[in-house]
Amino acid sequence: MPKRGSNIQQADHIAIPLLNGSAGLAQVALATERAVLLFLTAKPAPHKGQIAPLRAADVVSILPVTRAGLGDTQWPILGYDALPRAVPIDPAALDQDLHDPALVEAFVNALHGLYPWDAFPDPKIFNALLRPDQDGGQLTPSTARLTSQM
Repeated sequence: MPKRGSNIQQADHIAIPLLNGSAGLAQVALATERAVLLFLTAKPAPHKGQIAPLRAADVVSILPVTRAGLGDTQWPILGYDALPRAVPIDPAALDQDLHDPALVEAFVNALHGLYPWDAFPDPKIFNALLRPDQDGGQLTPSTARLTSQM
């Protein structure tokens, strides 16, 4: 049985469940007893044992997430690999407001076009979770679908 969220450590690749039964890929950039800093991708999770290093371009979001509730979620650890070197890791992010795992799951589902990008009361909440591009803007993924498109 795979380890679950309460055991995740730095460099672990994890699978975040999607509404269609598959999973999205994330990697743990930092881990403390209180929180984890996740590199989120729009890539599907590979099968366990088929882990490959992430490229900086794969990382669409860097989110601090509370560990509270992670022991009860379905975020299996797939393996581990080196962190992408070109992606900055800010340890101070773990001292900021932490995101709830449920929001992260909704966000990853929205990245994969399975959940409306504008479904929350603040329709731009997912845009705020994206990693800024080189020009300081935030690029909405081409896979994102609005409520009116679903």
